[in-house]
Amino acid sequence: TDQITGLQYIDCGAQLPTPPHQSPPAYMPDSMPHYDQATAQAMMSSLRLMAGSAHQTSSRSSAELTYSLHNQRITGVFPQYLEFDVSLTDPTSSGWFWQGLVYLQYDTAVYGDSVVANGNIQVTRGTVITSSADYQQSIPLDDASSGQVDIPIQGEATAQHLYQLNGTPTPLLHIKMRIRGCLGNDVKTVTPGGFLSLYSDAPTFDSIIIYPVIHYTDDFYISCQTQILSFDPSTVNGGVGDTLSIFGTRFGAIRGTGNLYFYDADHPNTGMSVALEDSDFVLWSDTLIQIILPSVEDSANGAVIGSGTFRVVTNSQQSSTTANALSVYYSLTNFRQSNHGKWFDYLYNTTGSGGYTFFADTSISHKPAIYGCVKKAIKDWVCATGVNFVLLRDTFGIPRASTRDSINIITLGHQDASAFATCYSMVSYCSANNIAIKDEMDIIISDDPTITWFTDTTGRDTLPVGQSDLYHVLLHEFGHGVGHNHVIDSTAIMYYKTPHVPNGGLPANQREVVLYADNSAVDGGLMEVEKASTATSSLLCGLLPMVSITTGHCFPYYSIDNLIDINSISLYPMPFDSKLQIKSESPIINISLTSLEGLRLDQWNIKDMNEVTYQAPKGLALGVYLITIQTVKGTTIVKVIYD
Repeated sequence: TDQITGLQYIDCGAQLPTPPHQSPPAYMPDSMPHYDQATAQAMMSSLRLMAGSAHQTSSRSSAELTYSLHNQRITGVFPQYLEFDVSLTDPTSSGWFWQGLVYLQYDTAVYGDSVVANGNIQVTRGTVITSSADYQQSIPLDDASSGQVDIPIQGEATAQHLYQLNGTPTPLLHIKMRIRGCLGNDVKTVTPGGFLSLYSDAPTFDSIIIYPVIHYTDDFYISCQTQILSFDPSTVNGGVGDTLSIFGTRFGAIRGTGNLYFYDADHPNTGMSVALEDSDFVLWSDTLIQIILPSVEDSANGAVIGSGTFRVVTNSQQSSTTANALSVYYSLTNFRQSNHGKWFDYLYNTTGSGGYTFFADTSISHKPAIYGCVKKAIKDWVCATGVNFVLLRDTFGIPRASTRDSINIITLGHQDASAFATCYSMVSYCSANNIAIKDEMDIIISDDPTITWFTDTTGRDTLPVGQSDLYHVLLHEFGHGVGHNHVIDSTAIMYYKTPHVPNGGLPANQREVVLYADNSAVDGGLMEVEKASTATSSLLCGLLPMVSITTGHCFPYYSIDNLIDINSISLYPMPFDSKLQIKSESPIINISLTSLEGLRLDQWNIKDMNEVTYQAPKGLALGVYLITIQTVKGTTIVKVIYD
């Protein structure tokens, strides 16, 4: 530099202390390449302007300049380009940039030799040097050795421009390099070789202290392989038309046999096994894939897309898996009709009076505890979503199998060994509007004698080991009736299996029986009900839309507290129909029933019994009452529902 500029330079590094929180700046590290005379002249030309300055000082600054590569992306198809920004950051926001030299090292197997001479690199201005009046257009130079390019940033001959940096990376240059070839594995194809800058602690040349600083990050690489970089949004709903955009590199210009693979919500242990169909894809390009996320993938196997990571497989059989998991919040059933894509599933007014009437046959209605669970599960869905479900006793007298007979039956019957219950939906299709219409639903609860049903509906009792939670099962099956499919979330009611019961039982707060606390179940149900109740008759192919039920009368169902810890008393089923089972750890001596206004309606004296069956008095109107239970340890008052 002395020979080129005629100036005398002194290394003050040994004379000035280095701030304790920083390592000494390396003015000429071993990794810095040799620059020929033309490069050095271009780099140092502006220094001549300062040769006679009285304020010229040789010093080190406490500021630290960070040089980094970011915003990397691959663009184009044939040919393809790697594009990225070269940015500067001053964490102290105290320094001013003047001019400098960027040098990059690159993989010649990817970009070829001598990228400047062969026209394989383009350099444009960034924010720092965007003003053409102050800075010359940066012209890259091939280094003497292959695999490196030098890019000087220099001002105009008469310009003395300074740019204040801050703690946010500010683009200095934008680089675009043509990709000539591809490697089989991920490699660091472009690496920051280093950065030499002239930098100041002040905004004017009158008091300037100019010094070179080298500091760079080495955290950038781009892959020639297929790679998913991100996706948006991170949470979607299945079966309602939500669009998912997947961003990345080298997906291929055409989809061909390419596909996306997701976890199956019915069988999450099988991994990313669910592929999409043609009708699910909106766009496939080399850097962007867009899909409409379905719920049920196809009618043949009924695969349901669930939460988790997912992968892309291209037409050339390259693949990439997401680093983060996609969340499928809720999934509303859609149906695949021939090759016409996925059709939305609609509830409607099947009875002419609003919606659907379920009949509990004698195998259910003659078992008060089981019947109580059915009633409470239906009531909860009605109260949480407004779905028009009504429950009546079936007078047919015998259990009926699931069949299309215009009767929504609830019964005990045979189930596969792995199933506690099943909701069977009978659907018809309306091609005029491309929708599926739910005509009928039958729910069959397993009558397997080896199953011991736990029938607490309060959500306050521990589920004993060896027993099965009927209330949870029924909330789940009526969720299918509303329109839900399975989700991969072990805390959700629509999870594909019931919670595991450990030794000692499943605590009440882990039973997943509080419907209104399951936001995904409620939100999905509200969406389904809104869709069904706001549809016009023409949309529903001449059928009446469902009439949603107001939920104002449902408050008691959200507030029942059937267990008082002081006496450990439980009551079931709730709501109850004529008979109410009452259990207490302390012997019961008296039971009385009163209205909410305090009017006594019934009283029963008992002789020290821990478990009794209370029979409601004849003529008792349906509604909410207070039942007072006196034990040898004290008195408890509980709100109950007679329905």
